[in-house]
Amino acid sequence: MPTSPDNATIAERLAAFAALLDLSGASFYTSRAYRRAAETIRSTKAPIAELVAADRIEELRGIGPGIAGRLRELVETGRIAELDELEREVQPELVGLGRFLGVSPKRMVEIGRALEISTAEEFRTAAAQAG
Repeated sequence: MPTSPDNATIAERLAAFAALLDLSGASFYTSRAYRRAAETIRSTKAPIAELVAADRIEELRGIGPGIAGRLRELVETGRIAELDELEREVQPELVGLGRFLGVSPKRMVEIGRALEISTAEEFRTAAAQAG
């Protein structure tokens, strides 16, 4: 069993999850819920891993069953499977290129999906073929 993550690490993973949910086109309310949960965890003095183990995590404001399940997965395995999937799907290289070009991260992800590309090199190739 992996070492239980500390509150700062848990909060960082939830904040990353919220950001990737935004980029993937998930509901604004879903990503906001994860962002708020991250803030709650950052400000909680009690070890979140212990609250999860004691099935008391939902006692915290803003932590419902869905987020509690993700927290349980993170504490027990050190990972959140859906976060791993989003990290593979939302290509950071394209997001970085988009920032350089002045294109929003969400729009760049949409362009990548539409063109079925995931790297800056593939983007350049697609642009050259189009124009």
